[in-house]
Amino acid sequence: MRCDILTLFPDMVAPVLGQSILKRAQEKGLLHVHVRNLRDYMLDRHNVADDVPYGGGVGMVLKAKAIMRAM
Repeated sequence: MRCDILTLFPDMVAPVLGQSILKRAQEKGLLHVHVRNLRDYMLDRHNVADDVPYGGGVGMVLKAKAIMRAM
């Protein structure tokens, strides 16, 4: 099984993948995980992949361009 993880924080995902069942599945070749940093797919100077929500409010949303380029 191949699993692609799109994230803004790839360093936070890596330790989880090296533990328990996920680690054993990868060692046996049953699971192949590719962690992709969404910022790597942005073309602006600061590699910004998130934006404020339309209409205001709290939190952030991911830019569609980053996701589409990563896919």
